[in-house]
Amino acid sequence: MTEPQTEHKETPERTTVWARVENLFESMGGVLIFVMMWGIVADVVGRYFLRSPVPNVPELSAMVMPVIAFAGMGALAARNGNVRITALVRYFPDGARRAIYLVFTVMAFLAMAVVVWQSYVSFLQNYANMSLREATVPFVLWPFRLLAAIGGMLLCVRFLINIWGALHGSAQSAMVEE
Repeated sequence: MTEPQTEHKETPERTTVWARVENLFESMGGVLIFVMMWGIVADVVGRYFLRSPVPNVPELSAMVMPVIAFAGMGALAARNGNVRITALVRYFPDGARRAIYLVFTVMAFLAMAVVVWQSYVSFLQNYANMSLREATVPFVLWPFRLLAAIGGMLLCVRFLINIWGALHGSAQSAMVEE
């Protein structure tokens, strides 16, 4: 059994414009986690010690969570940093492993494409109406929906890059490394 990779390997592909966009979204997700964390801490301190909670922090946190979730997924997929269960697959020949990887990557792409499509539809509806969420928060929702859709789109493009690499024998996207 091999040790999981914990360090980021800088490959020539990671310096492309697309990789920089993925890294930008990954960094944005990290900043949003940091800001959300301090907002929640301020809300809890204000609520329990000062009897004055920070307004709209729970609603804002709920809107930021999908952006955080989708923001770094493309960069994570580019580094093959996702969790894999290889207990059975590692005994298969390389061709079978590549086929399994290809099938599951296509399935993940299709599922994520539906999520991105629905996120974009939700963004368009919110943008057209300039709707507020249940009229309880004083800000619009569409920027959060747009960022979630863009983050998901980055992951879909990364899936397509990995599918292309698996079909054409690219070493970067061949999941056979353990």
